[in-house]
Amino acid sequence: MLLFFLPTAHEGVTPRFASPLDAAHQADEDASLSAPTQPPRRDTAAREVLPFQGLLRREAFDEALKFLKEQTPSGVHLAIEELGPLAQGDLSELVAGLRFFEHHMRKAHYADEVQAYLTLFLQVHGDELSDNRELRMLCAQICEIQENQWNAIEDHCQKVRCFLGTLTHTQTQW
Repeated sequence: MLLFFLPTAHEGVTPRFASPLDAAHQADEDASLSAPTQPPRRDTAAREVLPFQGLLRREAFDEALKFLKEQTPSGVHLAIEELGPLAQGDLSELVAGLRFFEHHMRKAHYADEVQAYLTLFLQVHGDELSDNRELRMLCAQICEIQENQWNAIEDHCQKVRCFLGTLTHTQTQW
C-alpha cells in the first residue's frame, strides 16, 4: 500500500490544497521568525574541540583508545570522521591519528580493536593520506610495524608446528 500526502493549508477549519508558492512563502516566514534564535556560525579557527580530537592533540593515546572502546560503532565512526580537513580541521589531526595507531601497534595490545579502528581510519581518510608525503611516510611506518609483528607471529606458529610434528611423530610437509 503506497501512501502519500498532499500539502494542505487551512482557512479557518476548512482544509485546502496548498500550492508550492504557499509553501515557499511559509518557509520564508518560518525562517525569518527563527533566525534570531539560532546561534551564529563559528569559523573554523574558533570551532570547539571534540573529545577524540582533544585527546589526539594532547597525545593522550591511551585515553583516546579508552574513549573509542566506550563508544558505539556509530560513535567510533563519527569520532574518526570528525578528524582532518574534511571535518574543518587540519592535517595535524591526521598525523596525530596515525601516531595514535603507531603507539598502540608498538604496544601490541587490543590488536583486533586497533586493526578495526585503523581500517575505518584508512577508509575515511585514504584520499588525504595518499595526497600528503608526511602522511604516506607515517603509513609506511605503521605497515612496517604490522609486517614485523606478523612475521614474529608466523615464526612462533612455525615452531609450534615443528614441535607438534616431533611430538606426534608425523611426517607431513607444511
